[in-house]
This record gives sequence, C-alpha cells and structure tokens, in this order.
Amino acid sequence: MFPILFEKGAIVVPTFYAMMAIASIAGTYVIYYFAKKEGLSRVIALDLGMIGTVTGIIGARIFHIVIEYPWYYLEHPSYTWQIWRGGLVWYGGMITAAFCIIAYLRYRNQPFLPYLDILAIGICVVLFFGRIGCFSVGCCYGQPTHLHWALVFPSYSEAGRQFPGIPLHPTQLYEMASMVVLFAIAVTIENRKTFYGQTVATILVLYAVARGVIEIFRGDADRGIFFLGLSTSQLIGVFNIGVGIALYLYCRTRYRITPPSAVSAATLPDR
Repeated sequence: MFPILFEKGAIVVPTFYAMMAIASIAGTYVIYYFAKKEGLSRVIALDLGMIGTVTGIIGARIFHIVIEYPWYYLEHPSYTWQIWRGGLVWYGGMITAAFCIIAYLRYRNQPFLPYLDILAIGICVVLFFGRIGCFSVGCCYGQPTHLHWALVFPSYSEAGRQFPGIPLHPTQLYEMASMVVLFAIAVTIENRKTFYGQTVATILVLYAVARGVIEIFRGDADRGIFFLGLSTSQLIGVFNIGVGIALYLYCRTRYRITPPSAVSAATLPDR
C-alpha cells in the first residue's frame, strides 16, 4: 500500500491521481501509435485521448454520485466535484466518453470503427494503471478469503477499515492481470483483423465477462444498485455483451477489409 507517491514539504502527490495521469498519457500514446501505424489521423488520435480523459472523469464522477451515493451528495453538495475525496465509477466514465468520442468523430466527419478499434487497445492500458491507483489506496477490494495470495490491507486504507486484519481477495490485481491479457488479445486482433469493428467488439465482450467474474469476488458493498443478485457493473456488462456480439456480427458482413493484394490484383489489366 502506497497512497502517497511523493511528499516533500507542502508538495504531496497521491498515488491514485498520479496513476490516473499516467493512465491518460499511456493510453493516449497507444492510440497515437496505432493511428500512425494504420494511417489514421494522429491529430484526431491525440484529441480522442484528451476527450476520453476529461469526459471519462466527469462521467465516472456523475455515475458515482447518481448511482452509489445520491442522498449523501444531496446532503453535502459542496463535495460533488471534490474528486480527491474519492468516488469514480469506470463504467460511467466509459459510457460518457464513448458518446462524446463518437460525437466528435461525427463532427470531424471521420469513420467511427477504425478509431474505436484502436481506442479499445488504449482502454486496456488505462484500466491497468487505473487499478494500480485503486490498489494503492485500498479501494475496489475483495471479499475475505484464505487463499495463499490473499492480502491484508493496512488499517488506514478503505479495505483495512472495513476488514481490519482480515485477508482479502486482491481484486485490483485480478483486474490488472486481466487487462494484460486483454491488451495482448486486442493487439493481436488489431494486427490481423479482417473487418473494422472487430477489435472493439471483441474487447467489449471480453472485458464485460472478465469484470463480471471479478465482481463475484469483490467485497465493497457500495457498488451501486443490485438487481437479481447482480451489481450495477454486472448488469451493464450483460448489456455490453449483447452490444458487442451484435456489433461483431453486423460489422463482420458490412465492413470487411479487403487485403491490398486483392485490390492490386483486381486492378491489373487483363493479359
């Protein structure tokens, strides 16, 4: 546990927010790299990184307030934008950023799917560093367990206050590991994809499955509305699986990528 990354006099750098900054920079770099590699606009790629960061934080905060603690913020309205107190929900950020990014691409008259494909790769990187931040402060923790890799969180952390001295599932590390796997899958698909939308549709489904499984081991009760035994994230994940499968099937038939060799052969004159 390392809630403070750097402290010198009056200068204090919380690890969580340092990881958020690193996540934004690293994710934007990945988007920029693949945009350059695939002949997409690097300027738009940088714009998407900035738009995703700003709107993602806003959406994650709004989702936390509306879904998890509406009455608390009605009683303490001045805390609404004090994000240093904690309170960001990933799915809220993802949904808000997705709408804003699609609106921006439409405004710039750019194709959605090629950019969404490379954004899916960048998101894996963002989530990886984001969960390092969660681990540093002990939020998004797991249920008690006696497994060999269980961790006891210090008393000053959120997990330690709720479960003092009790070994817990390190669900933050579970999600970090899943992001490494999804990143490798996303890069592989992107380098070999046969149609636009293949990468984003696949990652949309796989992340929902991975997150849904990890939610089973989560121990923090304040995870929004529960319905039919499912948390808010699991309910959204079920919806995302449906969207991802539908997107995959739709794009597979309508947005196939013609290999350069096939295009060249088609344009050769008859001999």
